[in-house]
Amino acid sequence: MNYTGEKCICCNIEFTKDDDIVVCPDCGTPYHRSCYKEAGKCINDILHESGEGWKSTVEKIVNNNDSDNKNYILCKNCLAKNNPEASVCANCDKPLKKADNNSEVDLSEFFSEFDSSQKYFGFNPDEDFDGTRLEEVAEFVNTNTIYYLPLFKKMKELKSKISFNIVCFFFSPFYFANRKMWPMAIFALLVSMLLKLPNAIISLIEGFEATSGSELYNMEIFSELQIEKFYEQMTAFFEPYRQLLINADFVCTILNFIFKFIMCLFGNWMYYKFTVKSIKKIKEKNMKVPINIALNSAGGTNTANIIITLFIYLAIYFAVSWVLVALFAY
Repeated sequence: MNYTGEKCICCNIEFTKDDDIVVCPDCGTPYHRSCYKEAGKCINDILHESGEGWKSTVEKIVNNNDSDNKNYILCKNCLAKNNPEASVCANCDKPLKKADNNSEVDLSEFFSEFDSSQKYFGFNPDEDFDGTRLEEVAEFVNTNTIYYLPLFKKMKELKSKISFNIVCFFFSPFYFANRKMWPMAIFALLVSMLLKLPNAIISLIEGFEATSGSELYNMEIFSELQIEKFYEQMTAFFEPYRQLLINADFVCTILNFIFKFIMCLFGNWMYYKFTVKSIKKIKEKNMKVPINIALNSAGGTNTANIIITLFIYLAIYFAVSWVLVALFAY
């Protein structure tokens, strides 16, 4: 963590980026190494008695100005709020670029200046994320934090819900399942299958018409199963509605594209809200394991969920097929 701008409680002198700093292992209070050695122990008795951890005072001062967005400069690297007169960011030491309108932040280099060797990429692990801490968010996300932490921070700071998730466009049910978002995974799966239903019926009818009378249907096994009779009855039932099916297929194709586009734009935001909500639920429980282990276990990804989702898809497909057989074959 960067302590530039904080003050050592022993000597009351601000830390610089070149200072040799140590922190109390119990409460996290920072000291100059020489000051801590001279004191012989942590002198922040208030925190020790309350059981609380040290928090950045620079961050608190900055956040008090949130009501007036002209009283701070947002760092384009880490989106920390800084004094308008500062030349470098108090959080990541990157040069600050003043802008005429602080609400329009230049994010062109946002994802290119992180130090991947740092656990939280220069961010403050105690930073608030809608009632949770950045450190907790990182523990829950677990995988690909180098992508999600900056993205979630941008969403929080700029109140933005829109970002691009290409995986969500093509495979939204599997993305949500992999991230353990089961309600969204089932919802996306059902919507996708429902919107493809008119096309599936049209393809089935056209496929039967193209192969009707061929050697395939003259085979003994197909005769015994009365496959041709089943398709004939189904075709006869849907024939009066063929144009309606074609129109429905056209509308559903457009709706399916819109649905995919919405998932692409808001998939990351839904994951952010899911992450915050899940962390709060876990913290409310009386866990018998350390909080970081609980977060790791509840969050992250699970490839097996993708296979489960595929089985659910096949189960629904065969269930619908059985219903059709029940309706037209008997």
